[in-house]
Amino acid sequence: MADSGPYGMVGHTGARAGQCGICHVVIFSLEVRNTSYHDISLATVMPRRPDQQDYRRLSEFRYLIRRFLEFSEAAAARAGLTPRQHQALLAIKGAQDSPATIGYLAERLRIRHHSAVELVDRLAEAGLIERSRDPQDRRRVCLRLTKAAEAKLAKLSASHLQELARLRPTLLELLDHRPI
Repeated sequence: MADSGPYGMVGHTGARAGQCGICHVVIFSLEVRNTSYHDISLATVMPRRPDQQDYRRLSEFRYLIRRFLEFSEAAAARAGLTPRQHQALLAIKGAQDSPATIGYLAERLRIRHHSAVELVDRLAEAGLIERSRDPQDRRRVCLRLTKAAEAKLAKLSASHLQELARLRPTLLELLDHRPI
């Protein structure tokens, strides 16, 4: 496996790569004075110590996440949903390749299986999702949104996309390591 990084192309060596915060790498095409451009050597790359700009960038990123979550929670409340219910509807709608299941929902929301079951029960009681057994595996419960949930989620998602578009320039500056 090779990645392009600030030190050129790097490939991880051995099963021990990445352990204990130290990554043994092979550096390809490293430009160093008095060294061939195609010199291949073994090096140990330690993560660099964060500087003040890194702390500022991380702080700003966390601040933007909190602001977005605050926006999201308020929007969900206005739609008559808890933040977790909104997240669940979004995860179910966003499931790719196969229908969402309770296990999938638990993973996407980073909650325990039994908590996902309780959440699904409340969503079903509220008329926001329907459950059905998977025809290939009767143990699996598939989840799908009702028309009422689809309408709520569409409205919420439109406002969330607008908020993300508003935050996009600042997020891109942070992710591109440009001064903020």
